[in-house]
Amino acid sequence: MLFSVTAAEVNRAVELAEKVIAAKTPVAAYQLTKAVNMVAGNEYRGPSFWRLTFKRRDLIPASAETELGAGGQIFVDVDIKTGVATITGFGE
Repeated sequence: MLFSVTAAEVNRAVELAEKVIAAKTPVAAYQLTKAVNMVAGNEYRGPSFWRLTFKRRDLIPASAETELGAGGQIFVDVDIKTGVATITGFGE
């Protein structure tokens, strides 16, 4: 199956982010919950920049009847053009 251009870009951003997370903690304990291309809004950085949010899997409920656990996020900024991913913060 061929990926679209956008899918390939998101895939690369996730791959780079997971590598930087894996250097600090087991990446399998986290799930990607948000991926934003930084081409709009007050924080414009360009089409090669992505901001990804990962959340600890044990804080994500299995159903809507359970409340989402607070904190447990890792925020990562990725430049797919240069291949640089940086952890920018942690949710508490």
